[in-house]
Amino acid sequence: MPKPPTTLLALGFFLQSSAVGVDSPQFSVLLRQQANASDRDLKLYSSEGLFAKVLPHVRKGEVAAAGAVWIPVTIDFFLHRFRDIETFKKGPAVLSIGKFSDPPHERNLAMLTIQQKELDALAGCRPGKCGLKLSVDMMKRLQSGAATFGRGPKLEREFRTVLWEYVSAYITNGTPAMITYSDTDPPVHTPREFLELLGQFSWLEKDTPELFEALRNSFRTARPQLGGFLYWSKESLGLKPVLSVTQVVILKTIIEGKSWAFIASKQIYADHYFEASLGLTVLAEESADPAHAMVSVAYFNRSITDGLRGWFASIERSIVERRVRSGMAKNLSEVKDRLGKAYLDRSR
Repeated sequence: MPKPPTTLLALGFFLQSSAVGVDSPQFSVLLRQQANASDRDLKLYSSEGLFAKVLPHVRKGEVAAAGAVWIPVTIDFFLHRFRDIETFKKGPAVLSIGKFSDPPHERNLAMLTIQQKELDALAGCRPGKCGLKLSVDMMKRLQSGAATFGRGPKLEREFRTVLWEYVSAYITNGTPAMITYSDTDPPVHTPREFLELLGQFSWLEKDTPELFEALRNSFRTARPQLGGFLYWSKESLGLKPVLSVTQVVILKTIIEGKSWAFIASKQIYADHYFEASLGLTVLAEESADPAHAMVSVAYFNRSITDGLRGWFASIERSIVERRVRSGMAKNLSEVKDRLGKAYLDRSR
């Protein structure tokens, strides 16, 4: 039985023990309504500035979690650091990462490498049985490439080209152009999987309709208040490293006279484990004074995985959910010094 991924979420923020509690009633409502925060959770959050929990799942294969933390930084500082995604995600689990330029270009994938055993597996891929998550067209291209080039650097370059062509189609056509994974039978139509995940964030349609619409349909938007970028990463999760491509959409707004920001991370490709994933970070300004800055942060993630079905699904779910919760709390604690130091050192 394959071992499920040990970490489904990666998130890093700073927690300072001397910080004061949250005074934003809108943020408390957000935690109660969307993170299922109990009185105990909110009390823990107010006293310690951190909580993490697993949320009820709606479908087979789904894992959902939420967490919150306060950070002594400004929203602008947080967004600036997040946009430098290659530094923000830096850690032992991140094997390689690259941010796409604006406009994105195939050369942005130049540093992506593929393991030899995966190159070997490409030659034998066929619909319904493949060691990587690929579409039928991708399989045909890469099988042809293996026959022509062998299983070395030229096939690796062909993989990057095939991946770029998919990313390019997504940039042009948005969600409808998302991949159909054909490594299993039946195939997995990721536009449908993603839209079902997005439905669990339906409150965004009311509160931030422009963000919700950007996630649901198009890659690009003419709305000036929306920003974002694409990046790829290769991370050590479970028995196999996971190559993924993620679209980030950022909205900054004002709620009740205070700055808020929403960062949505939409997975558009993963070569292992994940069939769909959506992460959402919500930032609520508590203090805009740079000398006493404070931001309340909530993080939500819902992912569909291929390892939580079958005879041992209940056992695997118990393992994965326990690790998701402890992993989120651990990541919050481990990265706190890095982000805190960066803010303290900003003017030195």
